[in-house]
Amino acid sequence: MTNDTFDDIFRRFLQVTGTSTQQELADVLGIKQSTISESKKRNTVPPGWYLTLFEKRGVNPDWLRQGKGPMLLRTEEGRYVEPSIPASPLMQGVSRPYYNSHDLGGEEWTPSGCIVVPEPYAGRTIRILRMTGDGFAPTVRKGAFVGVDMQGVRPSSGDIFAVYMPLEGVVLKRLFCDGDTLVLCADHPQHPDMRLSREEAGRLVGKAVWVFQSM
Repeated sequence: MTNDTFDDIFRRFLQVTGTSTQQELADVLGIKQSTISESKKRNTVPPGWYLTLFEKRGVNPDWLRQGKGPMLLRTEEGRYVEPSIPASPLMQGVSRPYYNSHDLGGEEWTPSGCIVVPEPYAGRTIRILRMTGDGFAPTVRKGAFVGVDMQGVRPSSGDIFAVYMPLEGVVLKRLFCDGDTLVLCADHPQHPDMRLSREEAGRLVGKAVWVFQSM
């Protein structure tokens, strides 16, 4: 629990907003200057102040409260960064939509939510699936997030592909080429292999290139 006083927290509000007076800060927060004066007397900071700066500028509430962690969680461009140290690409993140695998079908994909991923994993051709089934367990388990390269649809033996199934949405299969036939295998022992003709290769959504899941 933090022991920081109102004045400690107030100074961080001024620092991150580039303001120097109560009135200037009040203008940024969209409140009256008298509200800041009353909060100072009570030695308490209203929770709404933290929320306002997070929504407007991506300021980390924990940094405002305790001076801990990165100052910013998000920039106006949607990037999540650690500004206090030189960051490698893997330390910078981008917010991207994800799609529940069982909801997918046809041309229109409706996002189910957003996830922050390291910048190198958020390429222009990548779509992120959240696997709602366990057909590829134990390699990829239910609830995992999978990056699928939508341009990686050329069949390649041994690689894992996202495949459209009319009644299941999009599932993961390990692909092998057998002459003019595509053999699609699940890592789950209870799921049988299936075969597609080369003419049905259009059901390949893309190649799985990364997976995020708990151990």
